[in-house]
Amino acid sequence: MDTQTYYQKNKESIKKKRKEYYEKNKEAIQDRAKIYKKTYYEKNKETIKAKAKIFNSRPEIKLRQKGYKEKYKAKKINQNNNWYLENKEHVAHTTRIYNLKRKYNLTLKDWDNLLNSQNNQCKICAIHFSYDSHNTKPFVDHCHNTNKVRGMLCHLCNAGLGYFKDDVDVLQKATTYLNYFNGDKNELLAL
Repeated sequence: MDTQTYYQKNKESIKKKRKEYYEKNKEAIQDRAKIYKKTYYEKNKETIKAKAKIFNSRPEIKLRQKGYKEKYKAKKINQNNNWYLENKEHVAHTTRIYNLKRKYNLTLKDWDNLLNSQNNQCKICAIHFSYDSHNTKPFVDHCHNTNKVRGMLCHLCNAGLGYFKDDVDVLQKATTYLNYFNGDKNELLAL
C-alpha cells in the first residue's frame, strides 16, 4: 500500500493523532517554531526586507493595503480601545517604567530607593506621600540644566520650584516678601 492510499484510508485517525500530539506538546512546538522563525529571519534578514520592499511597492498591493486599512480602520480602533480598557493597569505600569527611564534615567527600583531614603516624605514640606490626591503624589525633582535628579517632592513643591524657574535669588526674594507680610516689616527693605 502506498503512502497516499494509506493516508486516504486512515485520514480521520491521522488527523486525530496529530491534533492530540499538538495539544499535548503545544508549548514545545510553538517554542521551536519561534526559534526557527527567528533564526531564519536573522540569517535572511536582508533578502526578506528586499523582497518585502519590492512586493509592497507594487501599485496593486499599495491599493489593496490602503483599501484594507480603510475598510477595517473602525474595527481596528475599536479593538485597540477594548484592549486598552482591558489592560489599563499594564499600560500605566509600562508607561511609567518607560517615562522614568526616558526622562530621568531611573528604574522602578531607583524610584523606590528615593522614596525610602526620604521616608516617603516631600523633601521640602515633609508631607507624607499619598496617591489619594494629585497634590500629595510623589514627583521626581530634577535640575533642568543638568537633568540630575535631586529628590522626590509633592506636586505643589515641585510646581513651585518650576514656577520660580529654580532661581535661588527669586526664591529668596519671595521669602523676604512673605516675611514682610507675616510681620517682619524690616525684611522688605532688604529687597
